Amino acid sequence: MGDDIKIVRGRREDLRVLVDLYLEAYRDMEYYHYRKRRDVNRYFKWMFSRDSNGLFIALDGDKVVGFVFCDKNWYSFHEEEVVGEIHELVVHPEYRNRGVGKKLVEKAIKYLGREKIELWVGGENVRAIEFYKRLGFVPREKFDVWLRMVKVIKR
Repeated sequence: MGDDIKIVRGRREDLRVLVDLYLEAYRDMEYYHYRKRRDVNRYFKWMFSRDSNGLFIALDGDKVVGFVFCDKNWYSFHEEEVVGEIHELVVHPEYRNRGVGKKLVEKAIKYLGREKIELWVGGENVRAIEFYKRLGFVPREKFDVWLRMVKVIKR
């Protein structure tokens, strides 16, 4: 499961390719994502500018099948400290339940190197919430349509 998948660090040049995957992956979850290519591009550029080393891409051969944007120095107002933040995790629908998302999250956690890792997920996105719970994330509170989850890493 996911053994042929390679995780590599993303570069600014990769952002354009990731937009198509993002739009494809969120197709059945209209409520939780940007719909216009222009808005997705801005969002990706913002995440990349926050932490240019925090983009990791999953490849099956030459095909991009997933990615994660994370931020090593995110100030969490909820935790009242700097934490590692997973901003966006996307896996191509055909590659879900094959270990790709898990590999990407594990790579992000290793890169972030923080005691606490925070993320926000759509509050009704049960599949994603259960996935993050299996990886040790704990639901904290809801804000509007979003659920904040945190994983504490024993270092």
